[in-house]
Amino acid sequence: MKRTEPQRLSAVIDRIIEVQDMSPRMAERRAVALWKDVVGEVLANHAEAVEASHRVLTLRCDIPVVRQEVMIHSGALIQRLNTLCGREVIDKIRFI
Repeated sequence: MKRTEPQRLSAVIDRIIEVQDMSPRMAERRAVALWKDVVGEVLANHAEAVEASHRVLTLRCDIPVVRQEVMIHSGALIQRLNTLCGREVIDKIRFI
């Protein structure tokens, strides 16, 4: 058995995710987790990121005005979210 240099655990996990092609789903989960960082805590309390699937972020809005504001600024919000994720993860926002 060949001995190799020690590797960082995060590098090993990233490699496993890449080999198993789990990265798109993991990136979508990361996008949901980062939603609050994109819009701020106050807005995130009224526009909750529920899930992301097939490049679509699903939000639950409890106030119609908040929904309208998110719709108006969706392009910029998607761009900021993708920047934080480090790749193109989300293309569209939908509301439930």
